[in-house]
Amino acid sequence: MVIFLFFADSTWVDLSGEKVINLSLRRILSGSPPGFYPYFYRDEHLSLKIKGSLYGRIELEGEIYQGRLPQEERAGVTGRWSWGSAFLGDFEGNMGNLVVGKRLRGIKGEIFPRILFLSGFYSILRGKHELERFSGDGTQGPFELLHSSIIVGSERVRVGEGLSLELMERGKDYLMDYERGRITFKRIIKPEETVEIEYEYLEEGEGRVLYGVDGGIKTKILTLGYSRVKGGFHEFHGGIEYKGAGVSGRLSLDTLFHRSWSLTGKIKAGWVSMDGGITWADSGYANIGKHIERNVRGRIGLNPFEWMRFSGDYARREDTEEKGWSYEVKYLGYSSRIYSGSKKRRVRKVYLRYRNFEIHAGREERDTLAFNTVGGKLSLRMLSFSMQAGGEYRKGKENEWEGNISGNFTRSIFSIGGGVSIILSSIRLHGDVRFTPLKFLRAQGRYEIETRRRDSLPFKVHTGILNLTFNPSFLTLAWRPSFRLMKNEEGFTPQRSWSNVTEVGLSPWRFLNTGYVDERNRFYYLEENGRLLQDNREERNNWRLRFSPSGGISCESGISRGKRRGIFPRFFPTEEDTAGDTVTVYEEEEKWLYYTGFTLIFTEGRRIKGRLRFEDYKKEMPDSVPYDYRTLGADGGFFAGITSFLSMGMDLGYEYEYGIDPRVSKIEEVRVGRLLSGISFSLTGFEYFRADAGFREKRSFIDSRQVLRETRLELRSSYENFELTGNLKHTHSFSPDYSTLEAKAGVRIRF
Repeated sequence: MVIFLFFADSTWVDLSGEKVINLSLRRILSGSPPGFYPYFYRDEHLSLKIKGSLYGRIELEGEIYQGRLPQEERAGVTGRWSWGSAFLGDFEGNMGNLVVGKRLRGIKGEIFPRILFLSGFYSILRGKHELERFSGDGTQGPFELLHSSIIVGSERVRVGEGLSLELMERGKDYLMDYERGRITFKRIIKPEETVEIEYEYLEEGEGRVLYGVDGGIKTKILTLGYSRVKGGFHEFHGGIEYKGAGVSGRLSLDTLFHRSWSLTGKIKAGWVSMDGGITWADSGYANIGKHIERNVRGRIGLNPFEWMRFSGDYARREDTEEKGWSYEVKYLGYSSRIYSGSKKRRVRKVYLRYRNFEIHAGREERDTLAFNTVGGKLSLRMLSFSMQAGGEYRKGKENEWEGNISGNFTRSIFSIGGGVSIILSSIRLHGDVRFTPLKFLRAQGRYEIETRRRDSLPFKVHTGILNLTFNPSFLTLAWRPSFRLMKNEEGFTPQRSWSNVTEVGLSPWRFLNTGYVDERNRFYYLEENGRLLQDNREERNNWRLRFSPSGGISCESGISRGKRRGIFPRFFPTEEDTAGDTVTVYEEEEKWLYYTGFTLIFTEGRRIKGRLRFEDYKKEMPDSVPYDYRTLGADGGFFAGITSFLSMGMDLGYEYEYGIDPRVSKIEEVRVGRLLSGISFSLTGFEYFRADAGFREKRSFIDSRQVLRETRLELRSSYENFELTGNLKHTHSFSPDYSTLEAKAGVRIRF
């Protein structure tokens, strides 16, 4: 529903919005249900949007939002005309570069006749400003803040070490409980890290009054302005800009009463360009939410010839300093950058570039650490090559080397590549190949050798991967073998692993497709004396067949098998407590599943489904009662319309388990029958109402007595712009005995 109000010709107001109320309830009626937690939650909001026009000259636009929490409230309406605008409501007040508050409530406006501009506001601070700093404790939180009732969206959170604080993003980096005043991070905050959070909170009593004004003159080359806010805060801001033949520049000056000023400038004349700025302020002063610091920055660039370029820059903020310079003559360049502060660092780099060729070298120094690098890259039509090498040096420690060299040659159907990497005194060689002779035939492979020399007993690790795929229109064949083995210098192989995946898919007709996947994995580990200590084998097989002769008939059958067996080390201490007391034990687990099912869809939404399944499960473990049981199951159901407005569905299933199941009994064989039944109704066909109801029961008998009943009811009613929803779910269990209730209700009114 949309409300139009007409007052006169070309004067109208359009109102639209919604009111939403949601209630959620979870209650334990009896017993102690596992994993169930009771709660009650109420959420509501009102949203109203306004659009309109006054005499066809002033455009109106506004919004009113009221949430469950006072901090979520906001309202405002804007009027715009050809030479100005006015706003009434909640806003962020900024006069020039003065940040006077993030949450203000009042009126503001601006006018800009010709070269003049004038703006001002009169408001009440919605919240009081607070700035907190604290250190992490090795957890994610939650961390308690000094105040509660925090205004939603008013916080700015920074985290880091020393002065290197990074701005965090709500939802991505942290979660905020505005009502209780708690913040929880999505990562651990280390004790050496500092958390700085700036926010506004509501307090009882009348808010503080603020008013301000900003005005001045603005032309193409000159801008002058003056801002003043209640409390003695005033600022002068101005600038001069000029653009001419080969010369352009701008100079800006901002002063914040007698305690802060900033001067920035930028000029470009021919082959010379410069920009920079200076800001000074009392470091102990904060301007209602904005902390002003001392900083200096500058940059100069010289480009006297097409083949020569030079640049230098300098920046200082508090006790952190950064300076650097670089030059390039034709294809040769050099750069140097120095960072000083809590962590001193110097980075230098020299490079040579010519078309598709580049070589470079560099050095980084940080306290007792030095790291040298050298590298290059070459890119041709079919060949690419890159190299990177480096050495790390620490005082009092062994030097460490790392680097990599790689190359690649590519043709339309063929690609071959390789490389060598040195990481922490370990060497890794690898080769890659790709071959695609036909559109439906593809082969890829990779072989890698890694030599680890940091250990007391150096060894090599070999890894190989192959992927062959043949995929014409109706057939899919794939083979993906891989292996990994470890050898020491004496040729002894203590660890080996293999993996092999074979996949076959066939779809000769649109209504028939089948597939088979076979996966086998093995891992074993030998002691130095050759005794087998660990041998794990895993096999998985899956076959399926799907037949759909028409849009209303679908049948699917399948067989899956999973088997895991292996020898695992187990330690049994004796009086001497030696390694000879470690023995190997055998464990085995196997599961077979056979199933077949169908779905029939008739006219008017009628459908029938059914499935048969058989499961065979075995598991053996040392000093434990083995699992050895079989399960037969059948389930089916139908869904059909009884009348034009009422539909009904029924589900019925039964499974029978027999054998040894320690979950039921650890002494003797068990027999367990489980009956699964359910019924559901859907009331549709009405223009304004829909209802769904259902009941399910799972009953176990013979050697296990357990009954689980679930009743649900869902209602939805809508009439024009009114909508009502409800959801009710009751669960009752016997052995264990418990009962729970879950309910949800919601109202939405649109206007």
